[in-house]
Amino acid sequence: MLFRSGNSASFYAGGLFHNGASNSVTLTDCRISGNSGAIYGGGIWAYDGTTTLTNCEITGNSAQYGGGVYYDDKVTASLDRCIIADNTITEYGGGAMVSGANCTGTFTNCTLSGNTAGRIAGGVVVLNGGTANFQNSIVWGNNYAAVYNSASTVNATYSDIQGGHAGTGNINADPLFYNAAAADYALLPGSPAINTGDPGDPLDPDGTNVDMGAIQYLSPGTLNISSGPNNPLDSTKYGTDPIFPMLHLKLAGNPDEAVHITEIQVEASGTGDDVTLIPVDGVRLFEDANVNGIVDSGEAELGFGTYDSDDGTAVIPVDFTVMQSDTMYVNVVYDSLGALQSQVTFAASVSATGITAEGVDSRQATVLGGGTVSGFVLTIGVGSEVPTSIYTSMWTMAGSPYNVVALSFV
Repeated sequence: MLFRSGNSASFYAGGLFHNGASNSVTLTDCRISGNSGAIYGGGIWAYDGTTTLTNCEITGNSAQYGGGVYYDDKVTASLDRCIIADNTITEYGGGAMVSGANCTGTFTNCTLSGNTAGRIAGGVVVLNGGTANFQNSIVWGNNYAAVYNSASTVNATYSDIQGGHAGTGNINADPLFYNAAAADYALLPGSPAINTGDPGDPLDPDGTNVDMGAIQYLSPGTLNISSGPNNPLDSTKYGTDPIFPMLHLKLAGNPDEAVHITEIQVEASGTGDDVTLIPVDGVRLFEDANVNGIVDSGEAELGFGTYDSDDGTAVIPVDFTVMQSDTMYVNVVYDSLGALQSQVTFAASVSATGITAEGVDSRQATVLGGGTVSGFVLTIGVGSEVPTSIYTSMWTMAGSPYNVVALSFV
């Protein structure tokens, strides 16, 4: 990614200067932000030649004319899936200016929003015989006019232009940005820009008609939960060891998008008092990187919670992501420093409805599947019994070592 930031110029082009009929400039996945031009083109100024931008962000630039981009005289410019936002000018053309009889600017699946001008148009100004073309684009939320045409040509199809514009498929409706105040120009569910782009264009990755704007709206992804391969078996536990795995959880992502998980609820059951057994040290979640069902040294703790009632729910805030088509395993561990009650049972479970997750790209609630995953039933025995095998792993919590012991009995 090309990143141009914090530059200034005394006349043209704070961020990028392009001049020359024999020259062509192609930028992909770039960001041009926080630059200033004293007069023309805070982000980009181009005169003559060919300029092509794809998946670029031009934001937070300033000038007197053309805060984001200024296309001048004989340039042919194409912008595809670009965001031009939050640029500021003292005169007009906060987002873009297209000027000159041989100058053409084409905006395809672009979003121009939040740009500010001193007068006339905060969005796009086309003058001196220039030509601006808009397809599948959004020009919304700029001050003054969205698009101002002075003795020039503006063509628009399948675009959302504030104030309206003649042309096939155009609309004049709030695009419902996810959070424009935070410069997040993704589309919310119900946006009139979803699936209303040119029906002759290739479909979006989710198989639907192309959207208007730079950021594609994707249908929510999925996350399936199931038991991991090392879910503990029902057993009896003796002694006072404070820590024991209760459940091995498998989280399977989808091929469409990564899923960000923010909460997991663990449900308690059994005859034992969960509040008494697990009062302060509570329920802990650990990533099981090597999928062995044991908390090994160095494995990350994902979250912590406690039960507020017997057979209640431990609500555990988390902050991790299951990547596309990836699988993640989680150990659900009871961690108590209290004495174990005898002749009682404990169990834990996690259901799909107890997981809060959101698609990283779609920003929509993830569709969760898999029902309920239950761990083993732990019975607290009386007396003592020598186990046939003991595996001990050490980890450090707040500077103190704890033992995790998996026991198997004759």
